[in-house]
Amino acid sequence: MQELGKLSDYPGLMAWYHDQFTAPPGTTQPAALLVWRLCEALSAGQIGGVRKWIDGFRVFLGTSQQPLADFLAAEAICDGCNAPILDLMGLLGEVAVRSDQGDHFFQVMQSGADATRLVVLRFLAAWASLNTGRLEQCIAECEKVDEPFAALFTLQGQALLDLGRVSDAAEVLEIAVKLSPSEPLAWFQLAKVNHVLGRHDQAFTALRQCRQILPNSEEVCLYMGLVALDMKASESYAGEALKVLRPLLSNFAANPVVIFTLLKLSCRLGDRTQADEILGGAQWQQMAIKSDIVRLLPPVLRGFHDAGWLDLAAKLLSGIAPAT
Repeated sequence: MQELGKLSDYPGLMAWYHDQFTAPPGTTQPAALLVWRLCEALSAGQIGGVRKWIDGFRVFLGTSQQPLADFLAAEAICDGCNAPILDLMGLLGEVAVRSDQGDHFFQVMQSGADATRLVVLRFLAAWASLNTGRLEQCIAECEKVDEPFAALFTLQGQALLDLGRVSDAAEVLEIAVKLSPSEPLAWFQLAKVNHVLGRHDQAFTALRQCRQILPNSEEVCLYMGLVALDMKASESYAGEALKVLRPLLSNFAANPVVIFTLLKLSCRLGDRTQADEILGGAQWQQMAIKSDIVRLLPPVLRGFHDAGWLDLAAKLLSGIAPAT
């Protein structure tokens, strides 16, 4: 996750901060005051900066007579300093959630969206709700926007899925990918929804779309493997999943979920050579999550038994024995 930079990371904004004023702008200059507060937030560092930004945004909303025009003016100042205010607000939101200030961030973003009618502020409010576990609140914020906005549909779909409203989630996520076909998160969430609904072909297709956008995503590759294993009758999907997941072995040799998924795919394909190579490449002694090993072991042993690979089963057990 990207970290919030210091003010010195934005030289244009730092020059504006030092040269434009020797003291904070007055309340008659709400746009400049908002930018000043942003500069103070960046100067204060991560957690303290979030507090300054939230307080500053509250002051801005309390003093501006025309919040939409003043916010757009503040955005123009920041753009002229090569420091996009919306990007910085997103980073401040991430810090707020990580530092248990997500509720306060949500409140000011909700108030800002109410005052300006800006969809991007509504998105930040909904995002903060989702990431602080307030799923109904997230959905309510998303439903306040009438215009098509793919990112909001994606958030709404995530919240609906987490609430178990899977069919509703599928509906809004289908809209999201149509509005923004290049948004990987929407495709990934759609894959999850289709997987839950048992529509494995559609789930795998959505993951293919996601991988076209993020070809190096380990999470997408692993999920392709998990979906392929649930498609009992199809070896072609298992072969494709093994092909994309196999390169992860070198970097995830101590990850039991990756290792056992690879082994199960090898069993599905009857590929003894692959299974033997994966066993040899696994770092059994480094696997810290022993409960995962115990949970994932039985289906692999059954697969080895059914394939007649009893020597590989013995090799697997001898590998994990010191760790268990």
